[in-house]
Amino acid sequence: MKRTLSFMVLFILLLAFSPQANADDTHHVAMTKQWVIKFNTPVDTSTVQNNIYVINENAPDKRVALKEFTYANGNKHVIVTPNGTYRQGDSYQLIVTNGVKSTEGNSLKASKKVRFTVENGCEVLKNAKPNSPYAVKIATFDGDAAHLGACTTSNGTSYSFNYSYANAVTNSTLAYEGESDGYYFINSGGRTMAVDKSVAKKVDGFKLSYYEVKNNSLYHSVYTANDKYEVYITPGYPDFLKPGAVYSSYDGSTFTDKDGKVVGTAYNYFQFISIRTKTNYTADELNRYIENKMPADSVMQGMGEALIKAQDTYNLNALFMLAFAAHESQNGTSTNAKNLKNIYSLDLRDINPSTYVYTSVEENLNVASEAILEKYLKIGGVYANGALIGNNSHGMNVKFATDPYWGEGIAGHMNQIDLYLGSKDKFSHKLGIIDSEYDFLNIRNDVFASQSPLYRHVLSNGRGVTIIGEKPSYYELLGDYGQTPGIVTGTKQYINEVVTY
Repeated sequence: MKRTLSFMVLFILLLAFSPQANADDTHHVAMTKQWVIKFNTPVDTSTVQNNIYVINENAPDKRVALKEFTYANGNKHVIVTPNGTYRQGDSYQLIVTNGVKSTEGNSLKASKKVRFTVENGCEVLKNAKPNSPYAVKIATFDGDAAHLGACTTSNGTSYSFNYSYANAVTNSTLAYEGESDGYYFINSGGRTMAVDKSVAKKVDGFKLSYYEVKNNSLYHSVYTANDKYEVYITPGYPDFLKPGAVYSSYDGSTFTDKDGKVVGTAYNYFQFISIRTKTNYTADELNRYIENKMPADSVMQGMGEALIKAQDTYNLNALFMLAFAAHESQNGTSTNAKNLKNIYSLDLRDINPSTYVYTSVEENLNVASEAILEKYLKIGGVYANGALIGNNSHGMNVKFATDPYWGEGIAGHMNQIDLYLGSKDKFSHKLGIIDSEYDFLNIRNDVFASQSPLYRHVLSNGRGVTIIGEKPSYYELLGDYGQTPGIVTGTKQYINEVVTY
């Protein structure tokens, strides 16, 4: 007897499924909602593209652009993702026609549709009520990164989530700050953001990271999968933290005790100071560290001269570039370092990584430096978020890595190298942080407010700037952008000098 293909549309929080969707229901979802359509038998994927689609009810004759369909559970699950974001406030229909067939050639008994509207996440966030203790765990379908959204503003009014702002990798855990029908609100690097419930789940009583002082260093234990912790170690620590006590911090700067009371604020120096500074170490000193602290078979052996040469050419700190390579390549011993001479993870994505072989680590260093200038340190660059290593709110960490603690890891290497070589770089510049009350900072090449800004740091409250001079009403800062960053200015009232560790 011929069997009819049946299906269910589920609205997922991964691992937590809602009841079967009814066409008469209207569901309120996030801008990046991923629909998972579950069939009772594998589908013929050639029948999917023309028979599963989304329409905007304001323009029902025009289909919404979707990404390429993805499949799971042996092609029993079809995952539908928008090519970009759905428009906030609009109403849509997800339609599955009876043209979808199983691999055996059986068709759906009847077409189905589900109606949904898209929330204005910023408006919902205003009324969100945190409920601790919870955490939000990223759990994407294909192991790729989940996009995080930050509220953007127009004339001082919050109006939408910017979903290109940051990413979080599968299994990373972030502090819960409330939720709506379509979003979880989370704290990432000290900033409240949102993640689509389709690619995350809320976990009861989850273990979050904690800080403690041991061996004259600050230990940061980050909870990972399987009830384990990964530990980041920073030599030195703020003097308001005491050995024997346990502390919490969303951003690694403002710390609270076990009772939730703020005990102080200080910033990890290398994580927030500009990568446009120059190291005080020579090529010979960098080589001494590499020779004595890295394995003898490391492909990074002897690259001190190349690091200083690249620093002079690209105005990127050589200590940073050394730490960057050490972090990405397991001190020059990873498979990609050995086989590809790729110590900076260029084009080494989780999916379809490049297998290009560089002629030398020096070539890889130069290509990486050029890529940083073009993508991260060019005004309007696709990944530009300030000339600092940073975290998931500011700096290179926002777009280079899905790991929220990537910046802390790089800074940890810089701390270790600097300590071994004599502590010549740490605290050699003053760090300023853009005041939390301001979400932008105009940067000019002189003090006249009438002059058009060279550029504007947007969504910048909490971002680090490097102070190299001071006048009555403004700071002289090391510029972020361009081959030669130069000296720029920022008005004092927007910038706070801060304590570093």
